[in-house]
Amino acid sequence: MWRQMRVTRDRSSKWFVSSDEYPYEHFASYCSGSAYFITQDLIRPLFETTRSIPFFWIDDYYITGLLPRGIRPTIHANYLYINSLFVVNVDLVEQRFLSPFGLASLAFAHMPLSVNRLLHVWQHLMINSQSAQKYLNRTYI
Repeated sequence: MWRQMRVTRDRSSKWFVSSDEYPYEHFASYCSGSAYFITQDLIRPLFETTRSIPFFWIDDYYITGLLPRGIRPTIHANYLYINSLFVVNVDLVEQRFLSPFGLASLAFAHMPLSVNRLLHVWQHLMINSQSAQKYLNRTYI
């Protein structure tokens, strides 16, 4: 969850937002598109709100920031702060996934660009995760 994320005004940035598009200096609270959950009871109200709230090209902010504000005061969407479950540092991703306790403590991560590193972590998960073993041992009819 991002709180008071500064709007990027640097024209050379991929995330540049002009003052015409968004006049404020900070975005209101919203969830990172890397990982967020939406409960089923919010899907229809959020969808219906798209008719009255113009699309904003930063979809993370549009879906988890602007649209939830559009369904208030009828429905109040709550944000759950799960940032401690999210890891961005590549070395920490490997360290936490490859440690004996990592499988229970890490929920989301950005993976490295190296295919070999990704394959190494994936193989470790497949060998050591009870959930993965249950999945791999399923019998299909």
